[in-house]
Amino acid sequence: MGVREQAMNLLNRLMLKRRTAAKRPIIFVAHSLGGIIVKRALVEAKLNETYSSIRTSTYGIAFFGTPHQGGNHAGLGDIAATVCRAVRRDASNTFMEALKRDSLFSNELIEDFKHQLEDYHILSFYETKPFKKHGLKLGLIVDKKSATLGLPGTRELPVGLDADHDEICKFSSAEDDAYEQVSGNLAHLVSQALQSKAEQEKLANLAVLPGNAAHESVSMSV
Repeated sequence: MGVREQAMNLLNRLMLKRRTAAKRPIIFVAHSLGGIIVKRALVEAKLNETYSSIRTSTYGIAFFGTPHQGGNHAGLGDIAATVCRAVRRDASNTFMEALKRDSLFSNELIEDFKHQLEDYHILSFYETKPFKKHGLKLGLIVDKKSATLGLPGTRELPVGLDADHDEICKFSSAEDDAYEQVSGNLAHLVSQALQSKAEQEKLANLAVLPGNAAHESVSMSV
């Protein structure tokens, strides 16, 4: 199943799960190439009215080692192929070459998603330890340059974790320093999403009040 098919599948499953809570805020949490699927899904949701509520309900995204662009020493396609070498140790050279040509990493997706960047709050977790496992020495698979979007601090929070690409979202226990850092940042993002939703509902309630009452309420709040 291709990237677009996986993205559409994600949207459809989410829509079915949210039939009784279509306006509930969404925070996506995605590791590695899964972040590309999320980005593709949000692009498709903007194009397809059926899934528009998913896009408008999305408050934030937490990316763990997602390659958004080329890194300091490799192009985006090469980074993706390296990710698959780490995850799929039996991947053939043919598979690698096909991956590097995949539209998943096309400029079109990068440009399409760029127009939505200001709509979301982003947590960008990136690895700081080289990958050395299974007889492979791959270095930093997705370095900071590739794993971050370069947004203003009000929109993106880059966080370096003491882990390699495989371990960046795996923790030994709830007392693990990295777990506390990740969970703390996610909890803060959830709190912001709920606060934003409460403020939106308050404004919506004001909008349906009779003219004088609405004016009085706004004046009092100011």
